[in-house]
Amino acid sequence: MGGVDKIQLMKGKDEIDRELDKFPDIIRSGGCIPHGDHCIPEGVTWENFKYYRERLFEIIESTPVLS
Repeated sequence: MGGVDKIQLMKGKDEIDRELDKFPDIIRSGGCIPHGDHCIPEGVTWENFKYYRERLFEIIESTPVLS
C-alpha cells in the first residue's frame, strides 16, 4: 500500500504525472493500493493535491486488475 512519493506533489502537474506513471502496471498486477500514506506535506497546494487525486482516480478507473 502507499508508494506515492508525496514530495512530488509539491512540484507541479508534470512531476505528479511522472510519479503516477508507475502505477498502471503495479495496479494491473494487483500488487498495490496507491495512496499517499500518512499526512500530505504542508507544502502541497490544494490545486496540486486535487490534481493528484483526480489523476489517480482516472488511473484506477481505467486500469484493469488481472485476476
